[in-house]
Amino acid sequence: MTDTRPPLSDLRRFVDWWRDSYEPASLVESRRRAEQQARELLDEFAGTMTADQALELGRLFNTGEWGGAMKHNRFTPAFVGATMSRVIDPLDQFNQWTERLWRRPIDESLSYVDEILKNVSAFPGAGRSYPTMLMYLRDPDRFAIWLQITHQGLATLGRLDESRGRGGGVERYLRYCEAAQRFAADFGLAPQEIDAVLAEIGRPQPVDDFDPPPMPRPLAEVAERTHLPLEQLEEWVALFQGSKKQALLYGPPGTGKTFVAEEIGLHLAGPDGKVETVQFHPSFSYEDFIEGLRPVSNPGGTIGYEVRPGIFKRFCEDAKNSTATHVFIIDEINRAELGAVLGELMMLLEYRVRKSVLLPYSQERFFVPENVVVLATMNTADRSLALVDFALRRRFHALEMRPSRDVLSAHLGGGESADLVLEFFDLVQREVDNRDFAPGHSYWMGDDATAAGLYRIWRYELYPYLSEYWFEHRSRLNDLDAKVTKMLSEEA
Repeated sequence: MTDTRPPLSDLRRFVDWWRDSYEPASLVESRRRAEQQARELLDEFAGTMTADQALELGRLFNTGEWGGAMKHNRFTPAFVGATMSRVIDPLDQFNQWTERLWRRPIDESLSYVDEILKNVSAFPGAGRSYPTMLMYLRDPDRFAIWLQITHQGLATLGRLDESRGRGGGVERYLRYCEAAQRFAADFGLAPQEIDAVLAEIGRPQPVDDFDPPPMPRPLAEVAERTHLPLEQLEEWVALFQGSKKQALLYGPPGTGKTFVAEEIGLHLAGPDGKVETVQFHPSFSYEDFIEGLRPVSNPGGTIGYEVRPGIFKRFCEDAKNSTATHVFIIDEINRAELGAVLGELMMLLEYRVRKSVLLPYSQERFFVPENVVVLATMNTADRSLALVDFALRRRFHALEMRPSRDVLSAHLGGGESADLVLEFFDLVQREVDNRDFAPGHSYWMGDDATAAGLYRIWRYELYPYLSEYWFEHRSRLNDLDAKVTKMLSEEA
């Protein structure tokens, strides 16, 4: 893209910007050629296609030149690779529906479109993309390609009274077509440009500026930001009023453990306290955490050694000089060799100011102040809680965090796009039957809730993660891949 995307309030400038960025002349001409080849293929073989011809049809649907490069991404994830293979399996059914949609009179074909749109099991894998693409090819000046993201584009502009959503029959499709054609006429768009411009309008835009969260953090605001029940947060915060001032948030990846720990930390610290986060890793050592010897360069070029405090010791020294709560967050605590890293901290966390120890390097007395709260997070996909040293476990409150449909639903806000996201979430949770490995709700909390955006989450985040979990059970991963791909391609 070139320059900065103009606001949609200046729609004329937005369309001009899109045209300057994407070289629409080459896009339109390349798509027009591919569409004509698709028509010729359908005219000759609709109803009797071989598998190779059907796959070629899907490739033509996706063809277009963007910025001087030929791409095959018009409908991704629909009509691509395995998604098209599922549309044409069984081939007899594919040919039957294709013949009805391509060769019958328009009104009769629209009745078949209505059947497919209202009943996803009538033509599995077709979704909205396939039947509406065929109608578009039959008459580009009347019909438009109906995608989730293009519908969202028109809804964003206020050109559809009904917001984006799943389902709906041919009457809803025809209303969408009328709105799309009016939009095209207003801005002189060729039929091959309509879905590209509307998709850009419907695509979520990244937020460039990030303002750090203010301190203090009222607990009601923590509940609002984390979507956790206020009563649950009140109970967790009350735990730190006792003598045990450390807690372990544990659960599978994507459950928001670090985010929740930081939010609770900001609440506990208040306006005068401090929150600091460190992430453990396999090479993290006692010398990094408490204290150790570090090389220094002396005059004359010789090397000497001096004792330097580690990150936690420095944090505790700061806390000694304050009456406010200081919160130390250890992210991924189970990734380090805990016994070696924590050392005397096992005892000091329990006894606080009642006990101090003589540190081996500095020979100074060290204790953990009462105003220091330690929050740690642990990924149970890496290591079960039962395998964590018992001496450590009994010194920490254990706060379990699991994939939560309620948290995800609250984050989505109940819009129409939430239905597809929640259906995708539910599908994965049903298939992954291990509470320590099921991917958390955060995976589904991205900005792009379209089928294409969700497919990217599946392909590049969830699929690689589950391939490790199901390393010895590839058939289960392949089965879930087929279900996810089918569901999302139907909504593309």
